[in-house]
Amino acid sequence: MTGQRQAQKERTRARILSEACRLFTERGFEAVTLADILAAAGVTKGGFYHHFTDKKAVFRAAFVAVSADIECRLSARAAGATDPRLALILAFDGFFDIICAEPGLHRLIYRDGLMVLGWSDWIAVSRSHCLETSESAIRALAAAGRLRSRHPDLLGTMLMAASDYLADDILGENGVRLQALDAARAAMREMIELYCAPA
Repeated sequence: MTGQRQAQKERTRARILSEACRLFTERGFEAVTLADILAAAGVTKGGFYHHFTDKKAVFRAAFVAVSADIECRLSARAAGATDPRLALILAFDGFFDIICAEPGLHRLIYRDGLMVLGWSDWIAVSRSHCLETSESAIRALAAAGRLRSRHPDLLGTMLMAASDYLADDILGENGVRLQALDAARAAMREMIELYCAPA
């Protein structure tokens, strides 16, 4: 395959994935058909099947891409902090900001993601793409002797699980509940302070 054909193939896959991410985020997995994805991406069934086996496969790729993008944004949010404890706070504040601004992402990752992928695959992808920022800060705190936990390897997962449940509370049936958002921020900071000693 020539370099030009390979580049075209990669652009087509990226376009399918981009449109699938948008549709799944806007409507949810069940409401999106394969025909919707084909029309949005401007590809034929044959072109789609050259890259993905079915709707579930493109959803999994979208799930990975969205998870990695959120992690990248949280990493950028925390990057300015010289104190790893502050980096944790900034990262989880950033998570709540993203969920409030783009609630469809929460549905894609935590509701549709679990339904479509199942627990084992969902947790494997989450651990691969959603924990680096928090675990990096936790490692730095442990190295500095500032971690009040005998299970630092589990702390990142615990904090992520707490933030997921709090996000569900923030996103009420009628949109973002600002009182719940304030409470979620405060609760996450309390939890971080419980495990992480100040400098």
